[in-house]
Amino acid sequence: KGIHQAKGKYLLLLDPDDMIEQTYLEKAVWFLETHPDFSLCNAWSLGFAYKEYMWMQGFDKGDQNLKENSITVATVMRTQVLRDIGGFDEKLTTGMEDWDLWLRMANNGHWGYTLEEFHFWYRVSPPGKWSAISNATIFQNYVEQRQQKYKKAYTEGVPKISRVMPIKYANVPEFAASEDGLDPSLLPLNLLSKCRPRIMVVIPTMEVGGADQFNFNFLKGLAQEGWEITIVTTKIAKNPWLPSFARLTGDIFLPFNFIEINQWPNFLVYLAKSRNPDVIFVSNSEWGYLMVPMLR
Repeated sequence: KGIHQAKGKYLLLLDPDDMIEQTYLEKAVWFLETHPDFSLCNAWSLGFAYKEYMWMQGFDKGDQNLKENSITVATVMRTQVLRDIGGFDEKLTTGMEDWDLWLRMANNGHWGYTLEEFHFWYRVSPPGKWSAISNATIFQNYVEQRQQKYKKAYTEGVPKISRVMPIKYANVPEFAASEDGLDPSLLPLNLLSKCRPRIMVVIPTMEVGGADQFNFNFLKGLAQEGWEITIVTTKIAKNPWLPSFARLTGDIFLPFNFIEINQWPNFLVYLAKSRNPDVIFVSNSEWGYLMVPMLR
């Protein structure tokens, strides 16, 4: 009933004992708003409680999801799509109802994208709670029933959808000066309340080196003085210092992970409006310097 009464454009189903990171919904909505071919978006997850693990699989496993489920339940979905396919199968009460939903999505031509960031914390229960999953016979019967129920998906495979980077924006000065793309006013503004000073920092990466050591020490000092911090990076990188920066703030954005390069100007303008920082600090980022006029 909740699905049919929901008023939002997107839905996330979250159990009360699970958790999500503070920027997850924002990134997932930006991804779906700028990638209309996708109907769902989730992220990597971390298991905790009875068992601890890192889960770095999802929609990217493609047809492998027809054999076993790699997609976590904390997935942001387009509300209308979920309604159109009939929602969850309420007859499934012993587990795997989320897997059934992903298969029905695929059977109706819908698929999703998994963000390569850890945003979902899944509480692992002791063995025995979901007997249908752990029992090999029941599991095999379930798969065979899905094969009959979703013949199109099992015959043709899941939809093959991929992200496409606009080639015309490969040059930094060209895309930074562009006014093409989505108007930020079309997106929920998500104005955050502010009770402390706030700084928005634009840096290339979070790599080991002199510049990032300065940035980290600078932001650590501000955090100790009570500042709220937002960080945006502007280069594709492994960012090995991300965990260290994450100890200072959870408000970190790596745009390459959830939007294409032609949407960066819109996103940065949106972020500045959303966070309403007292200071915007750009450090060693050509893209950031070129964006300064748009942030005034």
